Amino acid sequence: MSKRGKSFGMKNTAYLLGYVRRHVPALFYTNILTGILWGYLNVASSVLVIQVVFNMIGEGRSFADVCGFLLLMSMILLPVLGVIYYCEKRLWPVLKLKLGKTLHTELFQKARKMDLRCYDDAGFYTDFIWTVQEAEDHVYAAVWNMGSVLLHVLACIGVIGIMIKIDPILLVITAASMAFQFLFRMLKSRMEFLRERRLMPLVKKYEYINRVFYMPDYAKELRMSRIDRLLTEEFDGCISEMDTVYRRLQLRMSILEIGEQVCNVFLTNMLLIFVLAYKILIAGSVSIGDLSVSIAAVGKLNSMYSGLLTALSQSAQSGMFAEKLQTFLSAQPRITSPQNAAALPAASSDIEFCNVSFRYDGSDTWVLRHINLKIKAQTRAAIVGYNGAGKSTLVKLLMRLYDPTEGEILLNGRNIKEYDVEEYRRSFGTLFQDFQIYAASLGENVKMGLVEAEDETAIREALRTAGIAENFSGLSVPLLREYDKNGRLVSGGEAQKIAMARAFLKNPHTYILDEPSSALDPISEYNLNRTLFELSKGRTVIFISHRLSTTRMAERIYMMEQGRLIEEGTHEELLEKGGRYAEMFEKQAEKYRQSFAS
Repeated sequence: MSKRGKSFGMKNTAYLLGYVRRHVPALFYTNILTGILWGYLNVASSVLVIQVVFNMIGEGRSFADVCGFLLLMSMILLPVLGVIYYCEKRLWPVLKLKLGKTLHTELFQKARKMDLRCYDDAGFYTDFIWTVQEAEDHVYAAVWNMGSVLLHVLACIGVIGIMIKIDPILLVITAASMAFQFLFRMLKSRMEFLRERRLMPLVKKYEYINRVFYMPDYAKELRMSRIDRLLTEEFDGCISEMDTVYRRLQLRMSILEIGEQVCNVFLTNMLLIFVLAYKILIAGSVSIGDLSVSIAAVGKLNSMYSGLLTALSQSAQSGMFAEKLQTFLSAQPRITSPQNAAALPAASSDIEFCNVSFRYDGSDTWVLRHINLKIKAQTRAAIVGYNGAGKSTLVKLLMRLYDPTEGEILLNGRNIKEYDVEEYRRSFGTLFQDFQIYAASLGENVKMGLVEAEDETAIREALRTAGIAENFSGLSVPLLREYDKNGRLVSGGEAQKIAMARAFLKNPHTYILDEPSSALDPISEYNLNRTLFELSKGRTVIFISHRLSTTRMAERIYMMEQGRLIEEGTHEELLEKGGRYAEMFEKQAEKYRQSFAS
């Protein structure tokens, strides 16, 4: 087997089993217990009982003796069956929930700590989605298959012992059939895994198009345009590509399936019947009693071996998945905190970009190039420019969501890499351009888990400052309708104000606001500017915007274009200079003059 083939072997399966044993030991050990009990039950109930009953008949024992033996076996086997069903029907569903909680908590925490660059890697992101969606089922399947393998191995051993006693030739024929079936099943399992790998990007596209047609976010544009035509064409193309993947592998999988069935039907059934018929009719070496036991034993062995192949095949698939899970859980972020992190400044401090350049992994295109700027403490600064100028990327670097490719960023004269990354990020009040509203209460959407105290007064004050408090009856109002039919839907402007309230609640020494008024009407924008002007006393406020009506209140303005800093100064200085800022301001002012004139 190739090196890649070995990757889905015992080592990976053992990793999954070890995970279950560490986190939910009861699930691990009860699977071993039920596997042993099921193996004993299968051999005892379907082969040993038949053998003993026919032996008793051959010895001339009475019908009452046979009934007594069957009653005794029932009294022994029924409690065993009760233990098995208690584990499978009562205990395991609860333990599976515990396993899912533990696993997803670890995956969620790992996802939160991974660098933002991981989402830029399509391969990593696809594997990440697959891992999160399939992890619980595959990890649970690994431990369930362990019990299943144990069950079928023990049952096979028991039946083999009986067959050797009756006639070893029967065992040789059955073993040959089993070996070929095992080969075909393993090859088929690998083909199924390869098919899933090839289908994953297509499934991702398939699910995206499905979401577009049922999510409310897209409902208006679907009705006001004909984008549905493009999406339907893309959907049809996706189905065609999926069909191609199935067709390419289906012939080989069908051949393997036929080969497995030929071994089962002709070697296990036809050839065995031929041998038994010969021994009874020609050689006369097998009695009717032995014949009955032989047929029962061969049937049970065939059934148990088929079950064993299924369990091994599923274990192999879980083992292949384990590689993805291990890779994700063992991945380490590049952006980390130093061992002896410096203490963060207690008050607002100077922020400085020193010859900072940035480009994404695997790209030759510079998003930012040779940025040098200094924002003094307790000042209002604006970073402006047209879309694509690199303004939001600058914020991501300042927040250490990415690290610069070249140069360094200083806070209070220290490289920001010297601070604890979690504490550093929490020290800012940040509003991103692509903020999100969550399916939770209004209060939870503002608090965001960053403020420990259950201080409703502070949350209400943050909402009041953002100009949104009067729109809601209380902090417990649920937002969105993902899983609450009474959830409150919010407008774009309301959502932006809620996001602003998050920043206000933190009461930081530095605010970083990326397009803070993009969804606001002119009156709300004016009120927000007045609020920010009041809040800026004793704090640093950094605006990122292409709407210059917001940036006029800034004490220092930085104009960016194509990833470079091209102008800086006050509003008046930049207008007098007559450069790109003045041109941008004049275009926006002209638009407002035309609106008022009409």
